[in-house]
Amino acid sequence: MSQTTEIVQISGEIIEEGHEKAQINAPLQVVRVPVKHANLGIRSHAMDMSTMVELTSFSTLGKIQPFLVTITTTAALLVDLHCHLTDKEVCGYLGGHWDINSHNLSITCAFPCRYSGKDKSAAAAVEAEIAKAMEWKHVTLVGWYHSHPRSHASPSLRDVDAQLDYQIKMKGPSDNGYMPCVGLICSPYNMDGNCYESNFNVFWSLPPPENRPHEYPRPMLLSYTLSQEHFLAQDTLEEIRRCIEYYRSEGGIDFTTNFNNNTTYLERLRVSIF
Repeated sequence: MSQTTEIVQISGEIIEEGHEKAQINAPLQVVRVPVKHANLGIRSHAMDMSTMVELTSFSTLGKIQPFLVTITTTAALLVDLHCHLTDKEVCGYLGGHWDINSHNLSITCAFPCRYSGKDKSAAAAVEAEIAKAMEWKHVTLVGWYHSHPRSHASPSLRDVDAQLDYQIKMKGPSDNGYMPCVGLICSPYNMDGNCYESNFNVFWSLPPPENRPHEYPRPMLLSYTLSQEHFLAQDTLEEIRRCIEYYRSEGGIDFTTNFNNNTTYLERLRVSIF
């Protein structure tokens, strides 16, 4: 049985249990269009930090991507499912390995954060649990992910700043222990029918040049390769089930309702993970 078939079966089982769910009747939303980095100007307190910024490819700047990125299909699947379960923004961590010889950052695991609102104590407990899970799986923190439920998978100014901050923290005091850190954005229910972007964008923040320190960091699009895995481990299946159960109790998406006139939310999920 393939991993996508397994996940669809799990989703179907829980939906068919007949538990009452909160129905999402999302109003029509204006899709925010990402702006070009060159149009941002210098940093200003008046700037809306939710402004989305267009991702820049390294080739556009005449540069080569500084490292390779590989994502296992298991990690991608778990991120995709997590982001589809609710109309609210979600986040999580990415675990994997850095191979300094091949300059390849391998993302092998995703660790969804399951807590509501701004409960700092709940957040701390979840993060402590994730730290233990990473240690048990013998992986290292290599990045983070979050969702833009109904808009582009482009980073906001807030995301770009956060990503640069994470990169600096991961770098440490010297280059000897350097390890890349990436951000991943998933847009599960983009309302722009003509959106050309993929569901996933992996990005990295380029610091402003020394002679223009007051500019915003530039979000750079990272190309990546998917590493195919044909089966899901039992602990991944359990994580999927916990995520589905959690968002069912927290008023997540009712997959039996329509996403649009032609597609249910379940069909939207099915198409995405296949």
